[in-house]
This record gives sequence, structure tokens and C-alpha cells, in this order.
Amino acid sequence: MKPPEIGVTNRHVYNLPEAPISTLTVEQFVSDAQELTQLMRVRFHQDKIYVMGLSWGTILGTKLVQQYPDLYHAYIGTGQMVNTTENDRMSYEIALRTATERNDSGTADKLRRNGPPPYTGNGMAMKYAMYNNILFDIMGSARLEAVLLLAPQFAREYGLLDKVNFARGLVESFSVVYPQLQDLDFTTQASKLDVPVYFLVGRQDINAIASLVERYYNVLEAPHKELIWLESGHGASSEEVLDAMVNHVLTQATH
Repeated sequence: MKPPEIGVTNRHVYNLPEAPISTLTVEQFVSDAQELTQLMRVRFHQDKIYVMGLSWGTILGTKLVQQYPDLYHAYIGTGQMVNTTENDRMSYEIALRTATERNDSGTADKLRRNGPPPYTGNGMAMKYAMYNNILFDIMGSARLEAVLLLAPQFAREYGLLDKVNFARGLVESFSVVYPQLQDLDFTTQASKLDVPVYFLVGRQDINAIASLVERYYNVLEAPHKELIWLESGHGASSEEVLDAMVNHVLTQATH
């Protein structure tokens, strides 16, 4: 079935007025993602598309398929977030224990002064970054600062100004949007989804705690669901995503 035509053109997409960061909400992100879905349906002549989320994107992806199930073939989540406050406190404890075991008293003292999350207000992003950098080190990944500064430099779709503003925009929007997620708990708020669901879970993931994803999977009701374990940290590699799509998601779609 051909998707309905919608009155949005590339000119309209790229000339939208900039939303003040102070006005951003999770609901606005979900609404924007739904509009992007409509654009993709038209551009690629598809009635439904697949949606995949990574980390923060899993929060949007889960909410998206929950609110608009008729637009999606399936949902794939990697680095799946489930309960942000519980997850962050568990991650913080891992980081504090690791700093203590490494005899890094300076970092351990700073973590204790910050206290466990959630954080709000000035400097909250740096407090989250402090313990998350320890987690990424444990998982053998690059520090957050390296990702934020280097990743946009290789994005061909970004202009020079986009690359300069990437990190600043992320930090400022994080301080507004992330506190809105303190009460998030998908085990109760999204325990039923009307699309097939695939979780790609890294056994070594201590940023999105794997045990919480498994707990969510066990209570989740969906037309079809799979928990696909990976020997990785936070987020599947491109090879792992390809394998999951070919051997799980698309295989199931043809049945």
C-alpha cells in the first residue's frame, strides 16, 4: 500500500526555525521523529519502516512505536534504556567502586561529593560525564569528550557550523531534556508494544545495564520479541547490527 502524500518538502525541512533549547521536551522529539517517519515513507515509497534506537535513541524509539505502531515493521534497540534513574545509580556505583579499587582517590572523592544521580542544574552534564567516562574506560571505549569532539567531524551531512556547535548543543539540550526522564520506567510505562521488538544487548554494557534490559524483556508483551546477546559493551557494532537484521529481523518478517 502506498503511503499517503504529505505536504512537506526538502525546502520546508531544512528551513525550519530553530527551537529555543529551554522549550525542548521529550514529547517534541517523539513528534519530530514521527514527522521524519512520514517523510521517509513518502521518499522511499514504503507503508512502514523499521526503527532502531541506540542509548538515548532507544527512549525515543520505544515511545515512537508505542504511540504510532502502524507506521513501523519492528523496533530494534541496542544500548536499550529502561529505567534511567535506577540505571544511572547502578552505573554510578560501578564507577565509584572501580575508582576506589584503582586507588584513584581523587576521582573517588569527586564522585562522592557529586553523590549518586539524578543530577539537575548547573554542571549536571559534567557530573554524568565523570562517572560515565569510567564506565566507557572499563568497556574499552573512547571517553565521551573524544566522541563529542571527533564524531561530528566525520559526518559529511554536517556543515562547519554544525560541527562547531555539536558538543555545545548536546550539553545544553541534555541539561534541559534529561531531567524529564527521571521517572522513566518502561517495565510499567511500555510493558506492551504492538510491533515486533528486538533487543541487541551487550553482555559487557554497564552504561545501559544489561540486567535491566533483560528484566524489561521478561515483562514485555509484543507480537514477537527477541533478546539477542552480544559480546560487546554499549551499543552493537555495525557487523552485529547487520547480522541481527539479516538473521533475525528480516527473517522473521518473511514468515
